[in-house]
Amino acid sequence: MSEKIEYPLLPDSKDVSSIDSFRFLDTLIGNKAAVSPSTHLERRLETISEILALKNVFEYLSRSTYEGIPGVVRIDGRQPGPTVGITVCTHGNEPAGLAAANYVLSEVASNTQDIAGTIFVVLNNIRATESYFKAETAEEARLARFADVNMNRLPEAVQNTEADTRYEVLRARELQKVWAQFDIGFDIHSTTQDSDPMIISMGDQLPVSLVRGMPIKKIISNIDEVQIGKPSSHYYGVGKSSAHRIGIEAGTHEKTETFQSAVRCTQVLLQNAGVFSAEASSSNSGYDEYVVMSSVMFPNSSYELVRVFKDFEFVPKGTVLAKGNGFDIVAENDCCTLFASKIKPSSLQEEVMFLTKPVRVY
Repeated sequence: MSEKIEYPLLPDSKDVSSIDSFRFLDTLIGNKAAVSPSTHLERRLETISEILALKNVFEYLSRSTYEGIPGVVRIDGRQPGPTVGITVCTHGNEPAGLAAANYVLSEVASNTQDIAGTIFVVLNNIRATESYFKAETAEEARLARFADVNMNRLPEAVQNTEADTRYEVLRARELQKVWAQFDIGFDIHSTTQDSDPMIISMGDQLPVSLVRGMPIKKIISNIDEVQIGKPSSHYYGVGKSSAHRIGIEAGTHEKTETFQSAVRCTQVLLQNAGVFSAEASSSNSGYDEYVVMSSVMFPNSSYELVRVFKDFEFVPKGTVLAKGNGFDIVAENDCCTLFASKIKPSSLQEEVMFLTKPVRVY
């Protein structure tokens, strides 16, 4: 669709006459103090305008369709160029990608004459994100990460899983023909722990030219080779030998700076990819790379981590990581810990945390 997208402009936070469809706004007068917050998100976000923006873009995306596929918007530029896919809410409780989608839909899509190539904005997990916006407690929000199965732990050959009716698997099959068009796939996430943002390098080598200038210094590599199953991004650009797949953890869920990081990284990626005519970014003098070498999984439900380990925390060889009815789980090498959000996993079928090689600076 090369014409201008009629994306609804975000209303001013003091003017709610046009957005009374949002159920929590019935008592809104003009500031958060005037609201009796009813959902987890409303209590967490700092401003009414943030809540409105996220809800607005979610509702718009969930109603949008591309070739009959819901949750997809295609923006065609006036000049030839790459096909860039920006995927958001692969996990329903990670709203930062919606801020980036809002930027693309409200600012980029209105100037297609300045765009080279095609941009897809894809709401990967509609059902889980809908549950997240309805969540009334922190626990309900946590459980809204997915509906039936983690969308980053998909079967390896998802196209051959007709008998698997779990929502995320069905959704992945539905999105495959969209994902396959990507020359560059950019998947936006956020973290439960307070953590520095990080770039997730998928595939053999990080395309530094695409991420240079992002306000992120930490890089995670090799996680897609260690984790159980396949991330949704595994299917981006399938069949294209030159396709690039990049992810980011923009920061901690529901923080303003996380939304800002997601937007800035999206701006930089589009610029570096040549979608905009501006020169590619040249900042970032170096990176801290953490190469994932293994994961921690529990043999039975009696196990717990000895504590919640912080992201990038250095752990010496021999450190006891977890205890249960059986052998202690210890670090076999000097390593750093990653993505340990709690002492027990939601399921024994998922990793409790990942272990990386000690940081490499380059």
